[in-house]
Amino acid sequence: MRERPHFISIFMDPSWVKTDMGGKGAVIEPHVSEFVTGIMDIVTKPTTIDSGKFYNYLGKQNPW
Repeated sequence: MRERPHFISIFMDPSWVKTDMGGKGAVIEPHVSEFVTGIMDIVTKPTTIDSGKFYNYLGKQNPW
């Protein structure tokens, strides 16, 4: 990050969605995952303070 101090890296967890790939054991219904409000809030407004943080699909920070 020292070479590119203006870059902001964030990590997102879209959760485990009940799809063909996610399977029936997944925890999130597809219609819930379509509400990307939390994701959009994070990816459109990050600052350098957010760099390196890990967020879930609701926009809440996950602990590492």
